[in-house]
Amino acid sequence: MIIIEGKTEDVAKRLKQKFQYDGPFIDRILSVDPTKYKYVEYIAKKLEKIIPELAGPNGGLNVQQGEALQDLFGTIIPWFHANVNRIKEDDIWKAETAFREDMNNEYIVPNIEGIAKSPKDINQYENPQFIKKLMNTIDARKTQREIEREIKTQADKIYEDSEVLVVRPKSHAASCYYGANTKWCTTQTGNPGYFEKYFRDGNLYYFLNKKTNDKLALYRNENERQTEVYNSQDRNIPLEDLREAFPNQNDLIDELLGIGEFMKKLREFTRGKASVKDLEESDSSILEVIPADPLGQSKIIFDFNNDENFFKMLDLHEDDVWFLNVMNSHYSDYEFIDSYTVEEDFKEGYIIYGELTDENVEKLKQISEVILPSKEFALNDDAYRQELSTVLLDLFENETDYILSDYFVEKNREMLITARESINKELDEVVEKIGFNFKRKFDEIYTTPANLLMFAAKFGINKIDAMSLIKQLIEESSGSGLGGWAENQYEYQDSDNFDNDSFNREVERQLDLIIEKLEEDVNVGEFLEFRKKILSRYEMNKWFELPKDKSIRFKLKNFDKDNMQIVVELLLPTGVITRKFNEEQFNYLLYQPELFKFGEV
Repeated sequence: MIIIEGKTEDVAKRLKQKFQYDGPFIDRILSVDPTKYKYVEYIAKKLEKIIPELAGPNGGLNVQQGEALQDLFGTIIPWFHANVNRIKEDDIWKAETAFREDMNNEYIVPNIEGIAKSPKDINQYENPQFIKKLMNTIDARKTQREIEREIKTQADKIYEDSEVLVVRPKSHAASCYYGANTKWCTTQTGNPGYFEKYFRDGNLYYFLNKKTNDKLALYRNENERQTEVYNSQDRNIPLEDLREAFPNQNDLIDELLGIGEFMKKLREFTRGKASVKDLEESDSSILEVIPADPLGQSKIIFDFNNDENFFKMLDLHEDDVWFLNVMNSHYSDYEFIDSYTVEEDFKEGYIIYGELTDENVEKLKQISEVILPSKEFALNDDAYRQELSTVLLDLFENETDYILSDYFVEKNREMLITARESINKELDEVVEKIGFNFKRKFDEIYTTPANLLMFAAKFGINKIDAMSLIKQLIEESSGSGLGGWAENQYEYQDSDNFDNDSFNREVERQLDLIIEKLEEDVNVGEFLEFRKKILSRYEMNKWFELPKDKSIRFKLKNFDKDNMQIVVELLLPTGVITRKFNEEQFNYLLYQPELFKFGEV
């Protein structure tokens, strides 16, 4: 925490030395960094280029210029931090095209190749305005994604790979979405009647070629044993044209037309009329069949080839897939809460104290009796905890920082373990609900032929490939709503996963160091009286006007115990400076400020 704060202060100091007339503006604009350290150097580098262009080498931005820059960085920096993991290379090129169009193709985005290669590295973005255009691109995509997600709930995805998508629309809206740019009667805007008739009387499937955007419709009326195929111009064409247009989908077409080899072999196997090999060869997703007696209790292992295919079958949002993978990674260093938040919560008295053992509470009580002699030790009192936290940070910054840092590590570990257990349990329940188990997460699952046939009969699924069957079983049994993990990450807290023993060992070490310092420092009482006297007149971190010079404002930042001094931040007409004063000097500052030559500092 000390290093992080020091970095921000160093950057601010550097900028203020360069642009002596822009001190307050520099403090404001650096504060837009939500992490308080990660992006300050990037902001500084951009300001070192922009300010001289707007106001000269020494700065001196006018109000409008300052507000414009505050608006720009105050928008893009928090957005970039929150959305960095959403940025894809394709977004960069889309934003680059839009940016050039805005500039009438007379401007080339600097370092666009470097941005495309490392879109998550903010230092690659030489022009901050380009990040604003990227925001629009990704936010627009997000809106479209939400629309598409809603549409997907209104259609069964029968098959999908890198080239082909086959869907069965269940609503007129889904029919219009997947059948866009065709002349099919089932996609007529404002006229759902045709679609409803086809949907009511049979099964309607749309075959889409992702690369060429060619689309064909397959209609199957089971009652009348009628099959129809239509091209994008709504002309009836032979079934063979569908097979030629989608040569790798012959098996799927057969299954959609009621020629399901997998279900056929599954039934034959349980009756002893098909061998293990016959069943294994009936569907490419079957990894292995392990026979048992009776044959209906044999084990069938299905292989998704990779985790992503399993997640795709569950229709998980890409953010949830990313979050799930991070939680299950052995090398994850994901932060649910940052160190800044931990310190701020500690100052408010919200954390740490409830985790202490009785022994450490006693040590803390011993310390508090020295540093807060006029206060009764009361950890159940909010105001007392806040005051105790503030004094500990003021007097024993290093030791308190070590305690907070260890809490930060243990709390993030607790939340990571809780998230991993919760998500994995949810996925286990999804497959267990339909009688499956994971053989290897998340790309191999297994069940029995009896279980598959039971569910197929229950849901009226007679002829289908294995993967489509599994997907449909999950949809029929579990419905929608799986996921949302990335959005609810702060809910993953379980005290059983917090390593209280390890944390309290570190707390004990640091409290012992504090007690040792208190025993050695005979002047601690004098310092506490000095601190109490100052704080009885002025609050910490609050701006006040000098009683004798209203043009100068001051704020108490800290106390220097070793030198019995107050650390004061001064807001002068020329900028902000930080000085240390003993009690006598502080009184001179208040009532005889003319004694100080601030302009020479």
